Amino acid sequence: MDMKKKFLLLLFAFISFCNAQNSQELTKPTGSYLGQEPPGDEPEIFAPGFISKHGRYEFCGSFSPDGKEFYYSVSQKDWSNNRILVTKIINEEWSEPSVVRFSGFDVDWSVFLSNDGKKLFFSSGRPIQSWNLDMWMSERIDNNWSEPVKMKINTSRSDFPGTTTEGGTLYFSSRFEKKGSVGILRSRLINNDYVASEKLPFPINTDNEMDGSPFISPDESFLLFSSQREGSAGDDIFICFRNKDDSWTDAYNLGKKINTDRNESLPILSPDGKYLFFTRGDGPNVQNREIDIYWVSSSVIDSIRQSLSLENK
Repeated sequence: MDMKKKFLLLLFAFISFCNAQNSQELTKPTGSYLGQEPPGDEPEIFAPGFISKHGRYEFCGSFSPDGKEFYYSVSQKDWSNNRILVTKIINEEWSEPSVVRFSGFDVDWSVFLSNDGKKLFFSSGRPIQSWNLDMWMSERIDNNWSEPVKMKINTSRSDFPGTTTEGGTLYFSSRFEKKGSVGILRSRLINNDYVASEKLPFPINTDNEMDGSPFISPDESFLLFSSQREGSAGDDIFICFRNKDDSWTDAYNLGKKINTDRNESLPILSPDGKYLFFTRGDGPNVQNREIDIYWVSSSVIDSIRQSLSLENK
């Protein structure tokens, strides 16, 4: 074989290789939950390489009620460039994640969608990129998001939205006067306005005031949240069930499969209730740790509920 033919064959092989690589890079996931194989009772990183990527932090994921949009927060490892991303099904494929149109200019955190998918809540330091964060809300209008509005129920400290009920009641967390302390509050929606918030009682909030990132079930039958109470290793995820008299059961740790010696927080259920999503901070070294979104079967909630039913018989 002469040199010219050998060169052309090598060139053709190289081009074919590049095209194959590009086609792999351009391949977009399809199907529900970004085409991921559903997890069992062992937590797994959600959509590695597409949602969860090395070199940055991802946290606080939230699906639209129809499961066709996924919103989440990201930041660099020095906590800069805090922004909200979204991926959605377009022509049966999940789009490349992109920055929500009103994000990317300020300190934007803790995004989630209301139970009906018509409101998007998040925390932000806008308009001056402050780390004293307030809750903001945008409403879905003709499949677009309105300009965000600062919520009236913000306190003088940092506030972080959690989730809403079927009736619109907002559960959120707020920093208290004591340095580093956090607690869980709720504000009811009355005549389309959120009224003055109330601090939830013990055993949800504890004296050490390190309780936050609440997720309320749509029917308010149980509350998931993170806490640093006795028996936890850093932030652990706990659950309380609502009693018939509107009080709450004791807080139950979700167990060692969910909670590790790392920090677990920001729990949320998928729209169909089958999966628990949460954020886990990996590694004790701040420079080397990863913060990713995990998912796992929600069967752990049913197991705890069933064990309580047996105890009360």
